Amino acid sequence: MADSDASNVEESFNWSFDIHKWSKDLPAGDDFAATIRGHLYLEHVLIELLKEVFQKFDFIKIDRIAFNAKVDLCAGAGIIDPELMAPIRKINELRNKAAHSLTFSVSIQDKLNLYHILPTEVRKLLLEWTSNKLPEQISMRGFIMMIIVFLESRRNSYIAYKAKRDAAVKASREALDNIRINFPELWNTLHS
Repeated sequence: MADSDASNVEESFNWSFDIHKWSKDLPAGDDFAATIRGHLYLEHVLIELLKEVFQKFDFIKIDRIAFNAKVDLCAGAGIIDPELMAPIRKINELRNKAAHSLTFSVSIQDKLNLYHILPTEVRKLLLEWTSNKLPEQISMRGFIMMIIVFLESRRNSYIAYKAKRDAAVKASREALDNIRINFPELWNTLHS
């Protein structure tokens, strides 16, 4: 990717992490490393989603909450689609296998299983961005990157929603101030 393309991606998208580091941390061709490191980024994005949702995030003991519970909280808060829960959990399952086995490798069946539980729109994008590779030919890096991009998109959408909500509250206050100043008889009816 050219430098100008990279800066356009950074400017048009509010990433919750350093995208340059991410591109280096998820090695191409190493499904083991991509599964372990990708899981770390996936968990990071889930935590960032939860920070957006919970007003008092500091009260949550996030380090004591299991990965799947974080997924449940995000889905329960409506910040991720329930259809994304299964593939996220599958990546967690693969990460756990990788973390506890010296001989771990992602099998073709693991990739097929992951592919088939992806939501339709994620599958379509994944095929588009991998030039229609067969699911078993797609690297774990590709699977994980696509899910993280989807989650980051949800986070960005939620941030935009909150900004619009805040702007609507501000506009309402300004309208009420206008009524108070320019239409005192109407303003007085609000207090009677």
